[in-house]
Amino acid sequence: MATLAARARRWLFVGALLSAVTSPGSDSAAEDPATSAERGDAWPVETRPNQEKLRPRPEAAIPPTPPSWLEAPYATGDWGGTRSWLADHGVVPTLTYAADVQANVSGGKRQAGRYFHQIGFDLLLDLEKLAGLPGMRVHLSVAQQSGRSLTADAVGSVFTVADVCCGTGVQVADVALEQSLFSDRLELEAGRIAPGDDFLSSPLDWTFLSSAIDANPAGVTFQVPFSAYPNTTWGAHLKARPTPGIELQLGVYDGEASFIGDGDHGLDWGFHGGAGLLMLAEGAWRWNAGSTAHGLPGTVSLGGFYHSGPFAVLDEPGKSERGNGGMYLYLDQKVWSPGGPRSARGPTPFVWLTYAPDESLSQMPFFASAGVVWRGVFASRKDDELALGGEYGWFSPKQRRQQERERAAGQDVVVQSFEGVIELGYAAQLTPWLVLEPDVQYVIRPGAGGALRNALVLGTQIVIAF
Repeated sequence: MATLAARARRWLFVGALLSAVTSPGSDSAAEDPATSAERGDAWPVETRPNQEKLRPRPEAAIPPTPPSWLEAPYATGDWGGTRSWLADHGVVPTLTYAADVQANVSGGKRQAGRYFHQIGFDLLLDLEKLAGLPGMRVHLSVAQQSGRSLTADAVGSVFTVADVCCGTGVQVADVALEQSLFSDRLELEAGRIAPGDDFLSSPLDWTFLSSAIDANPAGVTFQVPFSAYPNTTWGAHLKARPTPGIELQLGVYDGEASFIGDGDHGLDWGFHGGAGLLMLAEGAWRWNAGSTAHGLPGTVSLGGFYHSGPFAVLDEPGKSERGNGGMYLYLDQKVWSPGGPRSARGPTPFVWLTYAPDESLSQMPFFASAGVVWRGVFASRKDDELALGGEYGWFSPKQRRQQERERAAGQDVVVQSFEGVIELGYAAQLTPWLVLEPDVQYVIRPGAGGALRNALVLGTQIVIAF
C-alpha cells in the first residue's frame, strides 16, 4: 500500500551486491560506482531506484562462496552450491524478512509499543538463460505481513511512522514480464506491477521509516490513488535512456490497486475500468555518473501524473468529478566525498515537492520533504547510512472549510491543516545480509488537527536476507 513505502530497497542487497563484485578488504573497489558507467546512472547499480529494501528485486548474480558466513550475501548461504547453480540456469529466488519495532513514548493518542513485519518472496526467471530469449525476464513475488499499527493505535498521525505497515495477510504482488532492449537503453515491463516502484522514487528515501518520505513522497497518495509494493495493479511501464545520464519514463496503470488486507490476496485480476486510469511521465538528468565522473553526482527529476477516475468534491458532499492530476520535482546533489568523486561515501542533500492544483479534489495539494543522507560517516563503516529529514503536508483549505461546517453541526470531525515529521535514523550494515536501523521520529500535529500533542516515536528496523 502507498503508506507502506514498500518497493523497498537497499541495505541487504547493497551489501550482497558489494560482496558479489568485491573481495574482502578491497575498500576502494567497494566504493567505486563504476558498475553504472555504461548505464549513465548516478548511483551504483546495486542502489538503482527500482530496487528495494523490504522486497528487493533479485537481480544480483550469486558470488563465489565467500570465506565466512558473516561475509556471505545471504544468511542461508549458497545451499551447498544449489543457489549458484540455479542462478547460472536463470532462476534467482530471494526471501527477505523486515520488521519495525517501535514505541510512542510521548504525545499522540497514548503511549504504547508495536511490532510489524513483512516477509517477501521473489522469484526472477531469466528467460535468456532458460529459453534463449535475450533480455526477457519474468518477475514473481508474494508478501506476508503481520502485526499491529503503532500509527493507528497510539500516534494518530496522518503519515505512518512504520516502514512496514499496515494491512495484514498474504498478497500476490508482482506478476510481470520484463524486456530489455538495445543494451538496456530501453526497458519494457507489463503485468501486475505498482507505479510507486518506478515513479517518484529515489535511493535516498529508502533509509527513512516514515511513510511521509519512504519510499515515495506521501503527498501524491493524498492527491490521486497511488500504490507501491506489495500493492499492485495491471500496468505497463516504459523506461528509456537515450544518452548517458538521461532517463525518460512513461507508465499507464489500472486506477484501482489490490491492497494487502483487502481479502482478495492479490488474486482479483479483473480490470476495473470504472476506477479510471493512472498515467505518469517522468524525466531525469543525472550528472557526474559512472567511473569517468570528475565531479560530485546529482539528480534532477521532473514528472507529472493524472488519474481519470472519479474524485469526491471536498466541499460539496455527494458530488464528484472525474480527473485529477499534478506534478512533482526532485533534486539531490552530493556535496562532499572524502574518497574522491568515485567514492560512495559522503553526504547528499535532497528535496521533494509535489503539487496538485485542484484544491477541491486533492486532500493534500502541497507536500514537501527535504533532508540529507550521509553514507559512510565513519571510514570503518563505509556502507552505513545516516539519514536526517523533515516532511510537511498541507491539507486543502476547501476540505478544511467543509470539516469546520460539519463540526459546527455537531459531528465529531477533525479540522485538518497540516502535519509534519522530523526523522533521524542510522542504518548499520552489520553483515551483507543483516541491517539494523535505530530511528527516532518527532511528529508535529498528529492527525493534522492540533488536538493531539506532538509525538515522539522511538524504534528499530531489522532486515534479513535469507
